[in-house]
Formats: sequence, structure tokens, C-alpha cells
Amino acid sequence: MIEQNVAMRRYSDQSTRERAIGMYTARLAARGGSQVGARRYVGAMLGVSEATVRRWITTHETLVALSDPAAEADRAAKNAALRQQRANERRAIDLLIAASAEFTVADVLSRSGR
Repeated sequence: MIEQNVAMRRYSDQSTRERAIGMYTARLAARGGSQVGARRYVGAMLGVSEATVRRWITTHETLVALSDPAAEADRAAKNAALRQQRANERRAIDLLIAASAEFTVADVLSRSGR
């Protein structure tokens, strides 16, 4: 039980995560190859699973992307474009609903002989 707690502390240690990210980046830069292979290598060196290394890297990349001002401006522009597209689609749907209602009324009137 004590060994497991020591291992868990090692897993969650911030310096270990930073070291893993650095080793992963260096491995890809030095040898190229697959990302999975680099994660497996780093995981084996640190005694953690490839999935753990992947999770650390994904978290790191997400935090870096969120802190980038250019990415923030890009996200804001994309969100504005999506809002505009959504508004246009809502207007189109409203027009289709109104047109459908008019055709339904006209069809009922024509069938009733008016």
C-alpha cells in the first residue's frame, strides 16, 4: 500500500509531468517517428503508461492553445461567424415554416371548393 502511494505521488508530481512533456517534445524533434512511439518511450522511461503521457500532453497543449492571444482572436472570429450562420439558418427556417403554412391554407381552401 505504501509503494502504491509513493507511485501515485510520482504520477501526480508537476515536475514529472513537465519532464515527460519535455522528453516527448525532444524525442519527436530528434528522431521524428510516431507520436505513439514517443509517448511509449517516455512512459517507459518514467514508469507511467502511454495513456498517462498522452493525457499530460493533451492537457498541456490545450492550456497552451487557450493562453495564445492569436488563438483567442481566431476563436472569437469563428464564434461570430457561427452565430451569423445560425441566425441566417433560423431566418430561413422561419420563411420555410411560413411558406408551408400558406401552402397548407391554400390547399385546404382549394379542396373545400372556395
